[in-house]
Amino acid sequence: MFADDVKIWNVIKSDIESGSLQDDLNSLTRWSRKWLLKLNASKCKVMHICRSLGTVYNMIDDSGNSTIIQQLAEEKDLGVHLTEDLIKPSIQCVRSAAKARSVMGMVNRNFRD
Repeated sequence: MFADDVKIWNVIKSDIESGSLQDDLNSLTRWSRKWLLKLNASKCKVMHICRSLGTVYNMIDDSGNSTIIQQLAEEKDLGVHLTEDLIKPSIQCVRSAAKARSVMGMVNRNFRD
């Protein structure tokens, strides 16, 4: 079994709060080990929204190896494209319009007069 789509969110304004988020990640890792629900650290990601303190987060796997969590500027979640600045919805609009044009092209090709 795998724990799927786990999200941790926190407002971080200082290094102390960054440490609190790392503690949450460590607790989640211990919980997943206890319940035999493996987390794949290489698939974990972090996104700093609006600004970043430059904190690097890591996860420790079952064998004791530490993996640095990848930082992203953009992520697609539940069909919605999120960016680290949350100001530019243009990425979502452009990709949704491209998908709609693709579907319309398929309909046009398959249902000609």
